[in-house]
Order: sequence, then C-alpha cells, then structure tokens
Amino acid sequence: MNIRNISFYRFDIVLPQLFIASFMTASIFAAIPYKTEVTKFKKRAMRAELKAQSMTLKLQDSPPATIAQLRRRTDHDVVSMTAVLQSHGYYDGEI
Repeated sequence: MNIRNISFYRFDIVLPQLFIASFMTASIFAAIPYKTEVTKFKKRAMRAELKAQSMTLKLQDSPPATIAQLRRRTDHDVVSMTAVLQSHGYYDGEI
C-alpha cells in the first residue's frame, strides 16, 4: 500500500466518527437564546444597513447550540458592522 491509500482509509474512518460526535454534541446541548439590538442610530438608512449585515439578527430565530457558534456570529458582525460604520465616516464607532 502506498501513502495515498493509507491516508484515504484513515480519512474514511475518522469522518463518520466526527459526524457522529458533532451530531451527539448538538443534541445534548440546549440552544443558547440571545437578543440582538441595533441602537443609538438616528439615521434609519444606516440602521437598516447594519441590521442587514448582522448575522446574529438574521439567525436569531435559530439559536446556536454552543457559545463558540454564537461567538463566530458576533465576530462576523463586528467585522461587517465596522466596515459599514467606516463607509459612512464613523471611524470611532463601538460595537
């Protein structure tokens, strides 16, 4: 057997185990409810743009199973909302 075949077989064995582990983990933990608000913006257009960019708002009806998933959503929001704020000239905005 060459190395390529060994690597392929090892991948075949590990993948189902990872799938089963992730399925069991998601079903054991309860969903983590959260609430997201976009506040302190008088300009409706900018508030609407920030809401459109927010992954936490878009996915609020399907709460994440873990804190890590929620953190990924908020990390995405920080980057995208910072870009929106900067495009409107707000370079000192806080998220």
